[in-house]
Amino acid sequence: MAVKLSLPMYCSLDAKSIGLDPSWIKLTDNIDFYLIFELRGEWDKFIELSSQFPSGLKEYLTRIKDEGKKFKYFCVKPNSEESKNNIQNIRVFFFTRTLGEFTTFTKKELIVTEIDLLTSIEALIKGNFDLVKKYEVGENNKRDVFICTHHERDQCCGSFGGKIFQKVKRKDFNLEGNLPQSIRFWESSHMGGHRVGPTFMDMPSGRVWAYVDKDNIQDILFQRENHVNILINYRGTIGLDRYSQILDKEIFKIRGWDWLDVPKRSEIVSQTEDQTIVKIIYKSANESGNFSAIVINSGKLKVPATQCSKSTIMKKFEIIDLKHTKY
Repeated sequence: MAVKLSLPMYCSLDAKSIGLDPSWIKLTDNIDFYLIFELRGEWDKFIELSSQFPSGLKEYLTRIKDEGKKFKYFCVKPNSEESKNNIQNIRVFFFTRTLGEFTTFTKKELIVTEIDLLTSIEALIKGNFDLVKKYEVGENNKRDVFICTHHERDQCCGSFGGKIFQKVKRKDFNLEGNLPQSIRFWESSHMGGHRVGPTFMDMPSGRVWAYVDKDNIQDILFQRENHVNILINYRGTIGLDRYSQILDKEIFKIRGWDWLDVPKRSEIVSQTEDQTIVKIIYKSANESGNFSAIVINSGKLKVPATQCSKSTIMKKFEIIDLKHTKY
C-alpha cells in the first residue's frame, strides 16, 4: 500500500531554500498614503470580514480606490503599553511620502473614538488636517515596527512572526545599552508577501523585511550585521515601484547600510514585456547622482506546495547593465 507523504508545513522555509528573492514580489507602486489602524477582537482571514472592522470603512476605501487613489492599509492589535489608557479609542497611523527624493514618510498619528474614526480617516485622506488636529498625539519621533502575526491568514507569519513579537515584547535584545525608547513594536495583519514570511515593516522609513527570525531581527533593526549577510531579508521600500525595488536592493548590496538612508526617488525609463529600464536618482549631503539598470525577466521559479500554500510559479528577475552617474 502506497504511503501518502505529508506536505511540508511552512511555505516560506521552502521558498527561501530554493532561492525566492523577496524583492521579486511587488510591494506597491508609488502610493499616495499608507493607512494603519487598531482593530480589537478576533481577526478573520480577510481582515475586512472581522466582526469589529469599522462599519462603512471598507466601502469608503473601495470607492476612493476606484477614483484613482493609490494606497495600502492594514490593521494592528492594540499595543498593551501604548494603548492601555485608551481602551475605548482607536489609534490611527497615516503615512504619506513627500515629492522628489525621500528617506522617510511623513506620519500623522491620531487617537479617535469609534464614532469619529471614519470621518477622521476621510479628513486625513482629503488633507483636511485641521479637522483632526485635536486628535493628534505627539509621537512623530517614534519608530514603529509592524510585525505580521496574522495566523488566520498566514501560517508562516502567525507562527514565526508571533515568536518574534514575543521576543521584542520582552525587549530580549543583546544590545550594548538599553533598547531605545523611541522604538515601538506592533502586531499587524497581513501586509502581503505570504511566501516570504515572516515580514515586518519599519516606519517611517518604509522598508520591508522578509524571512525574518527572532535572531536576525535585531541585526536588521540596529544594523549590527554585515549587510551582505542579510541581503536575502531585504524586500524593498514601499515608496519605490516594483522594478526599482529590485535595483534598490542591488545598490544596497554594493553600497551597504548607508545607502538605505540616502534620499532617493525612482522612475521607469522604458518598459517591454521582458525588460524594464529603471533609474534611481539620489541626493545626499555629500553626493548626488543616479543608478540605472535593466531589470529583465530571467525565467520562472516553481515554488512547491506546502500545508499553507498551493504550488505556484513565480517570476524571476535579474539586473543587467548597471550604470552609476555622479552629478
